[in-house]
Amino acid sequence: MKIEDNKKIILVDENELVADFGNDKYYITFTNYDGEKITSEIPREVFDTYIASKKCYKRNQNEQERHWEQSSLTDETLYKRVNKYEQSIEATIIENEKKRNIHIAISKIPKVQRERIKLKYFDELKEREVAEKEGISIRAVQYSLHCAIENLKKFKKFLD
Repeated sequence: MKIEDNKKIILVDENELVADFGNDKYYITFTNYDGEKITSEIPREVFDTYIASKKCYKRNQNEQERHWEQSSLTDETLYKRVNKYEQSIEATIIENEKKRNIHIAISKIPKVQRERIKLKYFDELKEREVAEKEGISIRAVQYSLHCAIENLKKFKKFLD
């Protein structure tokens, strides 16, 4: 918004609204489909209503964005916000070492168990989805995952 020579010029949605207080006239300038700028005089009520509706729209949009942000506050988003700060070098090294040990332990279990661990925990598939993918029963997937976890517990001393 700028004011010059007793005129108030407001840019709203790429349309220029001009209030000429000296002559008590109101104008809107917009671009038509052919790219031509068209200026038209409008009644003050239309001018005021247009400005008020845009303010109301903006206020509602801001409120909606706040609600979206609040509804997106999940454990995962909070965790990401908390962990956006850099870890110390020592913490990063320890974390990387733990990940390396987990991968070593997983590489030592049977191939079928390893594949199902990968699908369930790394690819984040549900047990039902793993069963459908492999053409087996859900119970077989559950048993295999149970055995895999029991086998990984044998490597617990390397994981801590």
